[in-house]
Amino acid sequence: MRYCVLFLASWLILVSCSSIRKETSPSVKKDVEETIPGFDVSNLNPAISPCEDFYMYTTANWMRKNPIPESESRWGSFNILIEKNNERLYALLEEFAQSNQTVEKYSARQLCTDFYKAAMDSAALEKKGLEGITPLVALAEQIKDIKSLTEWFQYSMGLGIRIPFYMGVRTDAKNPDRYIVYWGQSGLSLPDRDNYLRTDSLSSFQQSEYKRMLTDLLSMAGYQIAKAQKMAEDIFHIEHAMARLHMARQDMRRPELTFNKMKLSEADQMTRHLKPGTMLQNLNVQTDSIVITHVAYLRAMDSLLEAFSPEQWKSYAVWKTYEAFVDALPYPFLKRHFDFFSGVLYGTKTMKPRWKRVLAKMNEGLSEPLGRLFAERYFSPEAKADVEEMVENIREVFRERIQSRDWMTPETKAKALEKPDAFTYKIGYPDKWKSFETLEITADNYLRNIQALRQYQFRENLSRLGKPVDKDEWFMGAHVVNAYYNPTFNEIVFPAGILQPPFYDPKADAAINYGAIGGVIGHEFSHGFDDQGRKYNAFGQLSNWWNAVDSAQFEERAQLLAEHYSMYEPLPGYTINGKMTLGENIADLGGLTLAYYAFQRYKQKHPSSSIAGFTPEQRVFLGWAQVWQSNVTDGFLRIQLTTDYHSPARYRVNGPVSMMKEFKEAWGCKEGDPMVKPSDKRVVIW
Repeated sequence: MRYCVLFLASWLILVSCSSIRKETSPSVKKDVEETIPGFDVSNLNPAISPCEDFYMYTTANWMRKNPIPESESRWGSFNILIEKNNERLYALLEEFAQSNQTVEKYSARQLCTDFYKAAMDSAALEKKGLEGITPLVALAEQIKDIKSLTEWFQYSMGLGIRIPFYMGVRTDAKNPDRYIVYWGQSGLSLPDRDNYLRTDSLSSFQQSEYKRMLTDLLSMAGYQIAKAQKMAEDIFHIEHAMARLHMARQDMRRPELTFNKMKLSEADQMTRHLKPGTMLQNLNVQTDSIVITHVAYLRAMDSLLEAFSPEQWKSYAVWKTYEAFVDALPYPFLKRHFDFFSGVLYGTKTMKPRWKRVLAKMNEGLSEPLGRLFAERYFSPEAKADVEEMVENIREVFRERIQSRDWMTPETKAKALEKPDAFTYKIGYPDKWKSFETLEITADNYLRNIQALRQYQFRENLSRLGKPVDKDEWFMGAHVVNAYYNPTFNEIVFPAGILQPPFYDPKADAAINYGAIGGVIGHEFSHGFDDQGRKYNAFGQLSNWWNAVDSAQFEERAQLLAEHYSMYEPLPGYTINGKMTLGENIADLGGLTLAYYAFQRYKQKHPSSSIAGFTPEQRVFLGWAQVWQSNVTDGFLRIQLTTDYHSPARYRVNGPVSMMKEFKEAWGCKEGDPMVKPSDKRVVIW
């Protein structure tokens, strides 16, 4: 299998050491004094010029030293930190599972420990066989017409079964102080609609393997081979038809296309068979309005319900039921599912250990209780104080950047400045923890626990209607290695899980920290002003506060950036979709720029000099590059390019730095170097 060590051999041949500007690209030495706190200089490859390929300069040696484990399809700085956090959680759960101490019912410890114990008891799971899922499959087997099919859809929503649509409650984008029901497309099993629609040889092979996996799994469930083969074909045809109707991912990013608010009575008139009003009434939900995120798809679903027979839809329903609970089925089911979805699609060779799979399942519904256990044991108040200072530095720099934009009129600048002023942030973990009272989790039945958790989540979500929006809510566990910007709250959130090396290290050089966690903070800030985030005002309301002139100026610059990224071809025949990834690419460019200038503010109070031959400015860029060090399989990369709104790691480094004059100056690069975009193509937005 070919991994994403792209062009490394070519660089070693084509770029001689003499081509490197020695005053800006010092040789990597082994001496203790030639180290940078928080950055491993041995990962640098001095045979590659930073002005030729900054990602490979900073990552090539790391890639060689960190091959992808057989149980992974991607291995990078994120994964290594995730592993560290997971190992801590594993130790905690093992400690609690072996303890005889009585714990409070519905507490984080009780819920997590009992879920973990039930899930880890593989012997009990194998002994039960299909006992737990048989009654659920029987419900799918009762489908005999469109009416019974839509009734099955409604029941399945509460079980987390991926049916052709989703329905849930979240903040009203045009009135962020209230909740509203959203209704839209869903139901595919493969990662993206393109997995069904592409006709190249690899896609055709994967489609054939998908149907073979379905046949095998249904045969293991007791269906005769001929029947299982027919069911597999029907399932694929239904999903292929749905895929043809699915909105493209790049369009799903645009709130003006996905926010279609209407009276519930109007939505009921929109379709013949799928009646959201009836479904909500049956769920005892009272509301008079709804947001349709994919109008054309839901209208067309009526025709699909009629185009396929009840027997064909029954096959789809049976498969989606098994799919939803495959983690709690006997090992042969899980292995066959893994062989296709992880092996064929992603190139992963072996399954993760059971405890890692269990933690991943817990993150689907018990992320906050898990995060609570993690934060209580491992979070450092020092990290919170340091990051808060960094956030405020970056906020001030953002204000300055807005004021200095020569393409914005004073009118729009004034409105733009309201947004960073109103930004709120959450760091570490929630100030108040959710109550999970009434969630019944036991230590003896894994499948039933999954059911109970999903039903609890569904009921809790629907119960929000009519209540004030909870602005204290976190949408990510405190242990998670990630961060996010929430446009309807106008907030940025940094869980405790990411406030560790290589993102943040209290012992690291400040420039490295600013390039790493500072770049992440700036990234999330910039999401408030990316091509979609800019459509929300300071109060989190979807509202056009831009005048036409400034909006056109922004779009012109955004288009140039989209074209820049669309030129990258990480795999033959697979280019980055510059429009789909535009928001993340704007955030990467803006985030690194903000981090760079925030460090300049920091340096005014804390003078800094060269370390190991690297200037403070160079070290900011090293810090950014370090967090994206990674190896990926071709399978992972192929699916990422189809489904992910983020560019691959290499281009999250080379993409923004090649746009920045600050990088050019810091590393002594020249016009014409690959890491220096021509001045007429160079994009500066924020």
